[in-house]
Amino acid sequence: MTSNVFSTPMDAGREPVIKEFLNKRGFEFTTVNHAFWKAQHAGISIIFYKSGKLVIQGKGAVDFAHEFLEIPDQNQGLEHITNINAWIGADEAGKGDFFGPLVVAAVHITKKDVRELVMLQVQDSKRMTDKKITQIAEKIRQKFDYALKIIEPGEYNRIYPQYNNLNKLLARAHGEVISRLLKKHTSDAVLIDKFADESLIENELRSKTRTKLVQIERAEINPAVAAAAILARSSFVEVLTRISQKYNIVLPKGASEQVVSSGKEFVRAHGKSKLENVAKLHFKTVNKL
Repeated sequence: MTSNVFSTPMDAGREPVIKEFLNKRGFEFTTVNHAFWKAQHAGISIIFYKSGKLVIQGKGAVDFAHEFLEIPDQNQGLEHITNINAWIGADEAGKGDFFGPLVVAAVHITKKDVRELVMLQVQDSKRMTDKKITQIAEKIRQKFDYALKIIEPGEYNRIYPQYNNLNKLLARAHGEVISRLLKKHTSDAVLIDKFADESLIENELRSKTRTKLVQIERAEINPAVAAAAILARSSFVEVLTRISQKYNIVLPKGASEQVVSSGKEFVRAHGKSKLENVAKLHFKTVNKL
């Protein structure tokens, strides 16, 4: 990010409000493909894409974003909670990946932290490259309190039979990282991405806190959850890269045919017994190797 370019995720539903805000400040609007509009004034150009990305360009773009752009409260998913000031967001990475660890992260923020997360360009990690995720994850670690649980393949395969259900294992890991933050911080709510029966995590947290637990789909619209997702994904990529280097083979993400091919290559080179050190053995992918 340079001083002449700034981009941030923005709820597309805010388009009328943002347009009115800019219109009152003398911006003129033109049509742009795949965008609601392009607004220009005094050397500043702003494009609001229908995907929910707002891009500001021109001399002093970042200063404009800091000083003039009305960034709305981004406590999405928690709007129904009155007087919310602080909350925890949690998310995971690796649950759909045959190779690599399962990682769960939680981040504590206050309402005043939202603007800083926006300025760090925290957004849905699925829209970001691994390089960008790594860069932003480092900034999040420096500025915010977080908790991380990394379950590497060897440990994962040892403990999975105790649960025999990925969602139960995820609930336990979420409960652990959330509880660690709740011991240090007051929070009005905990927000996570809904992935299973809501009672799983409720049961994990019930004995530890009375903090309101909210589970919604697409929870990464909330900056705390988005930050947690970035931390989780960054750690997942770091561990997957380290494992790949250790065994001198590229271990892809996901569970595609490319993953199957790499799995066969791994077994030929290192033997099936070593597979438990790099992969989640309860995946059906194992049957294809």
